Amino acid sequence: MPSSPIFQAAKGTVFRHRKRGSTYTVVASATLQTNSPISDDASVVIYQSEDGKLWVRPVDEFFDGRFEELSPKDAPP
Repeated sequence: MPSSPIFQAAKGTVFRHRKRGSTYTVVASATLQTNSPISDDASVVIYQSEDGKLWVRPVDEFFDGRFEELSPKDAPP
């Protein structure tokens, strides 16, 4: 898990994108190695959409309010 205190989602946690309404499941956390546009060693969230596509977003961006965590009873089967 990244060292960032912001990252609190466990693998398998389901989130809903507030604007689109689509749901995503957290697959893992990772450390990004890059020169730009974000810094090397940035913490990222790896998440999967309902269609199986994998997405990566910086932790700070993932938890900036655009996603809401769903309770297990509200998550899709």
